[in-house]
Amino acid sequence: MKRIFIWVGVCVFFLALLGGGYLWFSKEETVQEEQVVKFLIPYSTSHASARSVYAGVDLALAEMGGYAGKYLIELVRVDISNTEVPAAFDDVKKIPSIIEHLDDPALLASIGPIASPVHIAIAPLLNRARVAQMGFSVTYTGLSKPNYASADEYRNLFPTGELTFFSMTANGERQSQVAVEFAWRRGANSLMLLSDGIAFGEGIVKSAGEYAATKQMTTIRYSLPEFASSTKNFDEIFATRPDAIIVGSFGSPRLFEFVNAAREYGYTGDIIGPSFSGTIENPGTFIHTENIFSVDPLPDQEDLVSVRAKEFERNYFEAYGEKPASRFTLAGYEAASLVFRIAAETGPDKTKFLNALRTVRSINTAYGLVAFNEYGAPRDPVLYISRLQDKKWVFEQEME
Repeated sequence: MKRIFIWVGVCVFFLALLGGGYLWFSKEETVQEEQVVKFLIPYSTSHASARSVYAGVDLALAEMGGYAGKYLIELVRVDISNTEVPAAFDDVKKIPSIIEHLDDPALLASIGPIASPVHIAIAPLLNRARVAQMGFSVTYTGLSKPNYASADEYRNLFPTGELTFFSMTANGERQSQVAVEFAWRRGANSLMLLSDGIAFGEGIVKSAGEYAATKQMTTIRYSLPEFASSTKNFDEIFATRPDAIIVGSFGSPRLFEFVNAAREYGYTGDIIGPSFSGTIENPGTFIHTENIFSVDPLPDQEDLVSVRAKEFERNYFEAYGEKPASRFTLAGYEAASLVFRIAAETGPDKTKFLNALRTVRSINTAYGLVAFNEYGAPRDPVLYISRLQDKKWVFEQEME
């Protein structure tokens, strides 16, 4: 009888051990199933450069097999192509809500389109959800001093807190200098510098103005938000009859409106855009295309970034049989690869992810990381961190 009890005890022990092990492994399997790292993608099919960026993001995701380490990567895509931007930012809440995508604690980051006004408008929603935002331009640095009539109302939409983002943009300083050099070599002595009112455009015209001064060229500066397509307004704008117009913009609809209206008004001078390359390829963008130029850095100004971009293009062609849509494909690829690697180390823990994000001192994309704003134009790659304290923007820059 005693042996029977012993055998029963042994059997119960092993059954308990087996059951416990099963539960443990089941728990592990459940945990593994929950390890999903989500990235919000507010994408725009109507913006050529944005499409290029997302092609790079998808390429990075494919190369990693859909995983960041042991964590599954999920891209939550929200199409904002046809979303209308409210005229006043105090109406921003009328934008179709994407809050349902933001209440997941595993949601780590938003990889946004290039200088999209819609993306700027939904930024408060992302900020409320404490979503780390990566914009492939200086869209978010522009929020520190938005050039819009309702800027105060717009700032008030942000809760006191912290917004962390990467700012990835074209090397605007170099491109703007090339634009001025191009105009000067074509005989221009006077320039109109036209900004889209966002930080990137402001930096373009600022740098262009400084370089034009070294050529003893006269300049007059305008901002697209100040522009109204009326004859009286054009009489004032073109009173000086500039030899050429240099535009700082990432394809603002106001830019296209201005260019077409200027041609209708009778302006025949050169219109030079350091950032037209991503938009001028779209048929129908401009009604009049004569004397519109897209400039790139001169051959003697190529650097390591350009070399790497060309290498990427060769590798991309070998893999896919075609060239990438633009160098923004490389920008999206490199940026996404970086944040996916960070996610592989931190998993779906937003706090750990943000802390790891802040340890990154510099990112060098296909165009470099040279941003422009009212604080100047740093030449080195930089990670921008903007903090909102007491509803006032405090801008910080951390350099190598």
